[in-house]
Amino acid sequence: MRRLAAILAVATAVLAAAGGASAGPLTYGVSDDWPLFHPCGDVFWKSMSDVGFHELRLTVQWDGSGTINYQAGISAAVDCALLQNVTPVLAIYPSKPNLIGSSATQQSAFASFVARVGQAFPRVQNFIIGNEPNVNRFWQPQFVGGQDAAARDYEHTLAQSYDALKAVRTNAIVWGPAISSRGNDNANASSNPSHSPVRFIIEMGAAYRASGRTRPVFDEFDMHPYPPTVNTDPYTKMSQWPNAGAANLDRIKQALWDAFHGTAQPTAGEQA
Repeated sequence: MRRLAAILAVATAVLAAAGGASAGPLTYGVSDDWPLFHPCGDVFWKSMSDVGFHELRLTVQWDGSGTINYQAGISAAVDCALLQNVTPVLAIYPSKPNLIGSSATQQSAFASFVARVGQAFPRVQNFIIGNEPNVNRFWQPQFVGGQDAAARDYEHTLAQSYDALKAVRTNAIVWGPAISSRGNDNANASSNPSHSPVRFIIEMGAAYRASGRTRPVFDEFDMHPYPPTVNTDPYTKMSQWPNAGAANLDRIKQALWDAFHGTAQPTAGEQA
């Protein structure tokens, strides 16, 4: 495992799928689009430096077209981050939860948009594909006929996005699936039908194996490891199975191995 990073504010844990690569130091950052609309060097950047944050996740939402909204602001924020020795990370995901789904046309269109973003920001190396696709707020439908739909459809979208981005940016690092630490696994839930992170990973692996794919779909595994009660619980508090927070990364590593071992998708390696 090359890196375990925490981007606080969304609390992102990244398990690098790098086989036997050695582990790097723990790094911290923030998810905030403030720099898109404010000048370089303002109080935001001073605060980043004071706190010791070295990663900045910026949002690039796809509205169904090929237009990169706020492109100038993103470009300026990326340039400023690099001047401040901060690593910029672009999170690319649909602006509406039902924009992609099972539509092959929309999956392909989104992948083309991801490639466009990669070309538009050549100084960015890290790209997150999707945002919490295991919850209804960000990906619909979660289930069809009581069976998984979101993990399958997201896996297909991620695979196409991976290939499209790598075709134009061979040095790009693809992060996925940026899943939430919580889900109810209830297709008939009255609100927020969703997948737990463990179930979502397993369903992703099933879709990957069924596709016969012979290359990875992500370079670094990304999740949002919230504690059970976000605003009050410590990160050391365990989540109830099959949910998983920062205190349960062993569950996530096991789920990744169960889902992808023996395939072209590397899983998180062991470290001390």
